[in-house]
Amino acid sequence: MNESKSSIIFFLKNIGVDIMSPNKEKTNSKKLSIAAAAVLTIMLMVLSAMPNPSSKVPAELKTPGSAVQSAINLGTAGNFVILTKTGITTTGITTIVGDIGVSPIASTAMTGFGLILDSSGTFSTSSLVTGKIYAASYAAPTPSVMTTAISDMETAYTEAAGRTSPDHTELGTGNIGGMTLSPGLYKWSTPVTIPTDVILSGDSNAIWVFQIAQGLTVSSAAKVILSGGAQTKNIYWQVAGQTTLGTTSVMSGNVLCKTAIIFNSGAALNGRALAQTAVTLIANAIRAPTTATSTATSSATTTTTAAPNIAPLDLGLAVNFVVLSKTGVTTTGVTTIVGNMGVSPIAAAAMTGFGLVMDSSGKFATSSLVNGRIYAADYAVPTPSVLTTAISDMEAAFTDAAGRTNPDHTELGAGDISGMTLAPGLYKWSTVVSITSDITLAGNSNEVWIFQIATGLTVSSGVHIILSGGAQVKNIFWQVGTQATLGTYCVFNGNILAGTAIVFGTGATLEGRALAQTAITLDANAILMPLTKDVSTSIVTGSENTVTTDPLDPSSAVSSGIDGTPLIWVVGVGVLSVIFLIHIKKKNGMKSC
Repeated sequence: MNESKSSIIFFLKNIGVDIMSPNKEKTNSKKLSIAAAAVLTIMLMVLSAMPNPSSKVPAELKTPGSAVQSAINLGTAGNFVILTKTGITTTGITTIVGDIGVSPIASTAMTGFGLILDSSGTFSTSSLVTGKIYAASYAAPTPSVMTTAISDMETAYTEAAGRTSPDHTELGTGNIGGMTLSPGLYKWSTPVTIPTDVILSGDSNAIWVFQIAQGLTVSSAAKVILSGGAQTKNIYWQVAGQTTLGTTSVMSGNVLCKTAIIFNSGAALNGRALAQTAVTLIANAIRAPTTATSTATSSATTTTTAAPNIAPLDLGLAVNFVVLSKTGVTTTGVTTIVGNMGVSPIAAAAMTGFGLVMDSSGKFATSSLVNGRIYAADYAVPTPSVLTTAISDMEAAFTDAAGRTNPDHTELGAGDISGMTLAPGLYKWSTVVSITSDITLAGNSNEVWIFQIATGLTVSSGVHIILSGGAQVKNIFWQVGTQATLGTYCVFNGNILAGTAIVFGTGATLEGRALAQTAITLDANAILMPLTKDVSTSIVTGSENTVTTDPLDPSSAVSSGIDGTPLIWVVGVGVLSVIFLIHIKKKNGMKSC
């Protein structure tokens, strides 16, 4: 404090203010006014020159004080992943997990599935569908069940369309690309387009209802990404016109459509397609929403008990990266990365598919696929030394995780933890760990999970790692002795520290970090730095109050003062306050302190 006071006095003396002489009030008064104006000008200049964190991460839309929405009651329509009134057609190899049905139209309106009628006559099966297939023309009681399901679908649509007091109206004039949306009720009288990725950020109880009076179009390769534990089952897209999902797009939520739902080639849906006309498919992946209680129908219903809380891993400088590798990062398709990426000791040439654009400083590159900065060991100083430290910190974190002792659970499920609900704690396996169906990590926002896996980790296609009870991605650590493999369109949460490679299947999503001691392979994926309540802190130095736009230079961070106020404002207001107090003292003839 004395240093701050001395600095202020030094500044005032240098502009000619004599703070020790009460006989110079007039002169000082003018000079103090000049000083105040100078300080304010400097503050504004500094603020305008400061990095803007929002230019590095998507803009977040918050809804403070909005009414909490209740879930839409889907009734028996909730038993279907696809339900239509006029038919379902598919070409190519489509994969559907869940039941599908049509009514009042007959089964002949479902084409491309190679239907095999069950001996009961009440349902069919197909090699493309992991579930049962129902139609109004099948044996009783199927017709009446389908009539009820269609009625429930229509009722749910009407309920969603009829919700009042929206939190946001005409947001983005219908273009919500690049936004991060908090829970609430959204309403548009126009078509809605999603040309670039959208993030829905909220906890496992949060609900989104989107009222769209016309059509919904998701552009090719665009993704609707869930963050913070948000659940597919709690997202409702009520669309009065047609819904169109572009090629290789990834959609999340329950689509309640008044007309048709059109899937273009390779598009994926985690949710339900409930259409009052038809659904058209072309080599798509569709999966029913997962819930934290999905283990009730799983072959494994193990629920572990909570252990004394353990300390999280210290990732050091590696925390500044969402993707960090020693031997390279490759991508095919349209991948989306939110956060910084780096390789070392290998050179930038080992990062392929990103279309790197070198910054004029030579210290980092950018890419249309990366919402952050890209670093390599052969870039200009100080990049090489910073990356060396980040890689060293990544290795140290791996060693810390592998070396934790006294596990709470050993060899759980003989390595197969599919369908389980796992409490916080330390888990240890000497085998490969496989996850073939959804698992739930249930705990509060301060609790920590560390998974010690001596060999490989394999996550099957379409599987979700579900967070419940406020569990935070930043507190989940998967230490994998060899390779981690994420199946197509799976949704994974946590920080992966792999002893060798991390391989992403097509459309897989990771909220967390991919930290690999060999290579990382991507294929039209979405990878997000763990998000906190404020999305602008998604690229952090370990403190939720510091945003690092350049991990090479911690001074470029915007530190927060009281209640998140930028420190420059705190200091600036302090200087102005001192000037004002001195001014008052001089006018009143008071002694200097």
